[in-house]
Amino acid sequence: MIMLLILFFNKFVKTSNFHKKSIIIDHSTISLKQIDLLSRLFKNRKIKFLDAPITGGEEGAKKASLSVMVGGNKPNFNQSKRIISSYSKSLTHMGKLGSGQLTKFTNQILICGILYSISEAYLFSKKNNLDQKKIFNAIKNGAASSWQFNNRYLTLTKNKFNFGFSTELMTKDLKYVLQQAEKSKLNLNLTKSVFKKYKSLQNTIYKKYDTSSLVKSFNDQ
Repeated sequence: MIMLLILFFNKFVKTSNFHKKSIIIDHSTISLKQIDLLSRLFKNRKIKFLDAPITGGEEGAKKASLSVMVGGNKPNFNQSKRIISSYSKSLTHMGKLGSGQLTKFTNQILICGILYSISEAYLFSKKNNLDQKKIFNAIKNGAASSWQFNNRYLTLTKNKFNFGFSTELMTKDLKYVLQQAEKSKLNLNLTKSVFKKYKSLQNTIYKKYDTSSLVKSFNDQ
């Protein structure tokens, strides 16, 4: 996968005419190894490069309200701010190349943990015959509230999971997270558990469904 990516970019760079002030802004979530390979490729061609993963999902893209976390040279970031700001509501320069990806990895750890707890909360409240709409109204403005809870809890209870960012993409992202965690000698037990659950969905219809379908990986479902 990495070699195919590099071969594609290598051919793209060789066959394209870039202005000397061109900056490539990569909004994908990829591994730090891929960032290093791309960085060296672009540097050899004297092309500026920013790693700038995003969060906010399909809805954020439609509303131009994405959050962008950027790694790379600060002057390159400053030159790119006007363009990126046109489709984002939050734009943060995180530091050197790769720091954008590390921030996105942190974001994914938080999201997967929240969705894990939402799944368990739903199963618990359902098992105890609580009214799900009342559960939502009681919690949505309290300390346990979150974007994921406010936007995905009721749809989850209605068995609706067609809301953008897929379990397939989350599985890919968490794989990168755990690779970096191993390199950093960190044992992320919760993230490992959630990764296994998302991975179990990859041979099911929920592969293309949104990340709240994590609940379908629980045996109690």
